Amino acid sequence: MAYIPEDRHRVGTAAPSFIDTKTKLTLDGSAGELVTDLYLARSAATPHQQGARVSFHTVPSGSCVVVHTGHTADCHCDAGGVAQCSGGAALIKCSYYPSSRGVNVSANVASIRFDRTHGMATPAGTVRLTTAGGPTVHADDQGRDNT
Repeated sequence: MAYIPEDRHRVGTAAPSFIDTKTKLTLDGSAGELVTDLYLARSAATPHQQGARVSFHTVPSGSCVVVHTGHTADCHCDAGGVAQCSGGAALIKCSYYPSSRGVNVSANVASIRFDRTHGMATPAGTVRLTTAGGPTVHADDQGRDNT
């Protein structure tokens, strides 16, 4: 005869809490990566005499953040999240957020450019990291959390 503990319902209540924690940790890690990308673009703007930018792309398998020089249209992500640049633009970094990760990156602008002289961002933009049915994080063009 098998023994079934009286408080077996406690096992079921631990799973949602674990899922919430995993989602929060994934979102926090993704937000940290995004802020790093924004700071990287700003610091890379001066050595590259043309400034640097962060471009945001949605691909069928997720979303992609590309740090690069050149114009907005010079770099894009393919369906697998691999960045490709043309027209003399240099790829600095690509961060791919596959759908399986559970985090989606979107912005109210296609690209944010950091000026080579002062590191100022134009246009001003807000980047949003969202999880399915979970929390959302907003960051502005300077990498500040606006949640």
